[in-house]
Amino acid sequence: MKTKFAITLFLMLFLYGCANPTASNVVNTLNKQSEQDGSPFRWVSQNVSGGGAVMHRALIPLPSAPTKADETLNKDTLALINKAEQSKGRSNATIRDVKHMQDGKEVWILNSAKESIGYIVNFQPSPQGGIDINISGPFAFKE
Repeated sequence: MKTKFAITLFLMLFLYGCANPTASNVVNTLNKQSEQDGSPFRWVSQNVSGGGAVMHRALIPLPSAPTKADETLNKDTLALINKAEQSKGRSNATIRDVKHMQDGKEVWILNSAKESIGYIVNFQPSPQGGIDINISGPFAFKE
């Protein structure tokens, strides 16, 4: 999914430089792709002085609720997120909120002083028994 997004973003920025479509066209295209991918994030453009525009990622409105994870699964999930955060040079993560997607996935939002950071978490029964934890992210976004 990240590779597909990166290619789409590159093409959109390339086309922006060649054909000069508006930022809203780029945002619309990226948002269609995000929706098709089942992402809870969308792109927003804002005009800036000088006639340009900036884009940022935003989380769609989702309900907050406690995670479905029991204590052990919660600790294991947080350990995976902490590993990903440390690879980005950030300190241990603490969870500020959990948002629930309609497809059963959760968006775990971290406490962060600089920007909002989210991970998409999916719990699935494992063929060997137990639960598999799949995380994707981090996704930096503005609230």
